[in-house]
This record gives sequence, structure tokens and C-alpha cells, in this order.
Amino acid sequence: MNPIIIPKEALPRENGVFRVMSANVLAGRYSGAHWCRECLPMPERAELFAEVLRASLPDVAGVQEGDVAWTQNLPPYLDRLKEEAGADYGWLFTEINGRQNLTNLLYRRDLYEVEESGHRISPYWLSEEKYRQKDYIIRVYVWARFRAKNSPDRAFYLVNTHWGFSDECIVDAEAEGETVRGLLTAGIPVFCTGDYNQSPQAAAYQAFLQATPLRSAKETARAEGRLVNDTDGCGWCGRERTRATQQIDHIFYSAGVEVLRYATLTGSELTRLSDHSPQIADFQFCVENKSFKKENNQ
Repeated sequence: MNPIIIPKEALPRENGVFRVMSANVLAGRYSGAHWCRECLPMPERAELFAEVLRASLPDVAGVQEGDVAWTQNLPPYLDRLKEEAGADYGWLFTEINGRQNLTNLLYRRDLYEVEESGHRISPYWLSEEKYRQKDYIIRVYVWARFRAKNSPDRAFYLVNTHWGFSDECIVDAEAEGETVRGLLTAGIPVFCTGDYNQSPQAAAYQAFLQATPLRSAKETARAEGRLVNDTDGCGWCGRERTRATQQIDHIFYSAGVEVLRYATLTGSELTRLSDHSPQIADFQFCVENKSFKKENNQ
């Protein structure tokens, strides 16, 4: 396998850095689409994603489109990653109520423990008969509360989602916003990852941010000169991705943390992983949570 090219500026891991990833890995069921024909086959794509994890070592990751092709092919490479690098990744929400779920969470089991978890299926998805009859779930908000094993006073929530299109997105913005507001009452940081299928200029994107006190990690990094590269990371498999106008994969955060850097993982080999490029955001937890509570209560 060819080397993975990831911006070197995105990789430093100083003490105290907390890394969040969002990655739409392209479901096996969609890999035959005309814009995905240059993707690697399985299990090569699973091996490639495991190497992305090895290179970037996120603390947690929101994964979209992790279908049965991924649940069958990725685990052996995660086991190898644990053996060779000591990074033990756990996988949450591969199924919901006995149905295949394509919106998952990955987390470092060697570093964090799960205190609670939950999900909410998109109201729009539930309202449509054609969706209710499917043997899988894709439009859902999944979340978990994590606590650091070596620092018991550090806890946080990670929410992951994959919004739909057009009319669905306004419903998703309202429903996920309600979910996030509920989690914020715990007084700990909340991170949201996802393929939102919405650019920052879209009405649903703006509605979501207006419904919550969250901020875009990428836009904060841009404003503070900490943006490693500026590309939306989407495009046909196997083709270079340099445009920066239609960002639809996002990482949001609440108060209680500071953004250190944001990067889109690029490289010719990575374009054969998916039609989306993984996003990573580095954070530092604030020393005091009082400012966090004050800001979120305004």
C-alpha cells in the first residue's frame, strides 16, 4: 500500500491535546456508484482506514456509513493496530434495535471508558414509510459520554450524525439541536461530528448553530490562524480534492475547550478510501469548567 499523505502540521500531539475525527468512509452498499468506481475494494479500504487511524491516532471518531462491509472487514486491522501501536479502538452503534446502523462511534478503549450512550433516529426518517422498511438505519444521532481513565475529572460527550438532504435537514437541525441542548445540561464539553450534507451557508446549518451554543472547529481555526489546509475534502474517488467552497463534513464543539488546529487529511491514496476526506480537530480542555457553564447558560 502506498504511503498515506497527511499534512505534517496536523499530526503533532503535545501533552494535553485531544483529537476528534469525523470520517465518512463510504458504505459498501454505495461503492458501486459512478463517482466511487475508483475506490479501493474491500478489504483494502479497511486496511487503508486503519492506517489513517494509526497515522493520526484520534481519541474519538464519528464514522458515517460504517455498514456491514466495514463491520466485517475493519476489526482485524483494528486488532493489528492494537498489537502494533497500543491503540485499542472500540466500536459503538454498529446495530440499533437489531438493525444495521451506518452512523457509528470509535473511541480509544485504552484511554476512555463509556459511562452512558444513546441514540435518536431522525424524525424525518421515521416519518417516511420507504425508510422505515429498510433493513438499515443511516439518519440517526448517536452519542456517548466518555471519561478519561487517567484523568477521572475529564468527561465529555461525542455526538455523531449523518443528515439527509433538502427538507430533511431542517428537521435534523431541530432534532439534533434538541438532543445537544439536553446533553449540555450535564456541564461537560460536547463535540459533534458528522456528514451534515450542508455547507456553512445553508439554512439548516445556520439553524443548528442558532439552536445550540456550538461553534465550528474549522471556522474557529480559520479565524485564529490555526487552519492547516483549506479544502472541503469531498469529490469523486481517485480525484484530487482542492476546492474549499462546499464543506459538508463538520466538527462542532461547545465551551470548555479551545481549538488548537483543524485539518483535512489529504493525499492521492486517501481519495480512494471514500468520496469524503477525514477531518481532524485538535482541542485542549480548559482548566476550569466554571467558564464553560457560564457561557452555555447565556
